[in-house]
Amino acid sequence: MSREHLLHGLAQVLPDLYAAECASKVRSFLTQLFADANAGKPLMHEYYTNYFDLYWDLHLGATGEAIPAEVRQIGAGFTAVLGYWYPTLDIVRENIMRVRELRPSLLLRTVWTGGIEFIALDVDQPEELPVAPRTVIDDNIGFRRAKSVES
Repeated sequence: MSREHLLHGLAQVLPDLYAAECASKVRSFLTQLFADANAGKPLMHEYYTNYFDLYWDLHLGATGEAIPAEVRQIGAGFTAVLGYWYPTLDIVRENIMRVRELRPSLLLRTVWTGGIEFIALDVDQPEELPVAPRTVIDDNIGFRRAKSVES
């Protein structure tokens, strides 16, 4: 599949949004991926090395140092788990445990920087959701943005 074919396919999904917000970022990613310096090198390594920059740039406009190290480590952990898949392999267990270790700091950072407050919702019959082994909770917790304090 050529670079132009890939870009054309993406543009067909949401043409207005893609043209306005995504095209230049995806084009830069693909230009970097297919740079002459990468010719003859393993392509997927280069892809995954730079994928999270593209992902966070598209979603939050964050690139480079603005992406917390924990986010990159969590992404690498998920990639390893999905790639190796078999739960009995040490590498899968190690990456699952690393993601679990990093998850609280990522959540706390998001809550802090986003001004998020958690609230109990008045839901008549909340859906029950499994959230961990042997743990099911009612889906009745929501959030709101904290009112900004003006000085």
